[in-house]
Amino acid sequence: MGRHPDGLNYINGAKIRTYTSADGLPDDLVRSLLSDDDGSLWIGTRRGLAHWQNNQFVTLTQTDGLGSDLVGALLRTHAPSEHDLWIGTLNGLSRLRGSTITTFTTKDGLSGNTITSLAEDPHGTLWIGTKATGLSVMSTTGFTSLHRDDLPQTIDSILEDARGDLWLSSGRGITRVSASALIKCGSSSTCDPHPVSYGRADGMPTEEAFGAGHPSAWRTAEGLLLFATRKGVAVTDPVHLIENLIPPPVVIEQFTVDGVKIPLRAAKKYRARSHQFCVRICRPQLRSSRQDSLPLYSRRIRQAMDRSRLASYRLLHQSSSAPLSLSRAGSEQ
Repeated sequence: MGRHPDGLNYINGAKIRTYTSADGLPDDLVRSLLSDDDGSLWIGTRRGLAHWQNNQFVTLTQTDGLGSDLVGALLRTHAPSEHDLWIGTLNGLSRLRGSTITTFTTKDGLSGNTITSLAEDPHGTLWIGTKATGLSVMSTTGFTSLHRDDLPQTIDSILEDARGDLWLSSGRGITRVSASALIKCGSSSTCDPHPVSYGRADGMPTEEAFGAGHPSAWRTAEGLLLFATRKGVAVTDPVHLIENLIPPPVVIEQFTVDGVKIPLRAAKKYRARSHQFCVRICRPQLRSSRQDSLPLYSRRIRQAMDRSRLASYRLLHQSSSAPLSLSRAGSEQ
């Protein structure tokens, strides 16, 4: 368990041991943790990447090839051919393959150099979130920048559900988009991958995701998706997502020709290139009755829950002698 910025806690039953720079950590501010397949632990800090194995820390820094000593998101790939460790840094995406570190930047096709999130799909495609420069994807053909205005530009976390949808958390809520549609559309402004955004109206405790530590989102064995926010944890079950794909009606409120209002029922023809037209339309907002709201629940956290909204929780109290207690945000205690 990383403690920001008080080192690393190891909990074994009722015993807790704290590791700090005095024990070999490069820095006491722990930014990320990754448990590896061999039982070892990778710890990202402000002063390099530490590897805990055989009861000792080994540190990798920019001198060893990292893009920066400030390490964030970590990901171990499970591709059959390679077993790389991807390391998000403040200045590029570093790959540890065997004992060799290679760092990739915008010169290699990334949309930005400040890496904030990483995810891998079952086909080995690597998704890379950045700060202020959007999303990138790496496939067998290399890195591709996805410059899209309909996606968040700073991406705090990336999860993929069983249906092949990506869930991107940011300071403006959570965005869901089909991974295959996104790859097909790329950066084309004429191709719409139909992203869906969720926020407070859908049950989130706040639209601000919390991405200071990694991982800040998690997919459970049951398929539930958990997102850290500044006011608790948002939980969703994509399997029970009900979508309303019928677009709302559009109402024409006003029609003008050369600045003159024309009665909406007037039957008159105008030459398109000879006049200036203006149409004011209104599309009803159906946020209060959205059928694609996130139905979230967790049997392990709470048995009874509103399944048509996002579920959010806040920490009530925690002490050395009391168990962790959770409740729905905003509930009375």
